[in-house]
Amino acid sequence: MQAAPKCQQGGGFTLVELLVVIAVIGIMSALILSVVGNAAQDSRNVVARQQQVVLQEALNAWIVSPYNSNNLTVARTRYTAASNMTAKLALLQGHLSADTYSHLTEFSTGTKVQSDALQRAGHYLTFSAWTTNNTPTVEMN
Repeated sequence: MQAAPKCQQGGGFTLVELLVVIAVIGIMSALILSVVGNAAQDSRNVVARQQQVVLQEALNAWIVSPYNSNNLTVARTRYTAASNMTAKLALLQGHLSADTYSHLTEFSTGTKVQSDALQRAGHYLTFSAWTTNNTPTVEMN
């Protein structure tokens, strides 16, 4: 009768050890993906805020342009007569780069101003009303 072969000990990992390592790697990768996803959304929000600032600066430049600053009542009338957001955006065309203006008009509708970045961030811009005491602002929604 032959003797049973002896098992070598300490040469490998047990199934439990492998499962624990795989679980730890899975948890770590889930955390990393969450952080990367948050960073991507944060960067989209930054771009959206930058576009809001660009439009606000263009709006301010349009208001103080020589054509309008001599008679703010005429400027307010023109602004108020612009019936929707794309019409108000058209007023600012001379104060925006051609690329910026075309990009904004490509994604905008009558009720909101959008760009690709704003859509991805889940935001849109609107122009506020021009009241007697306050000049209009660009608002992010």
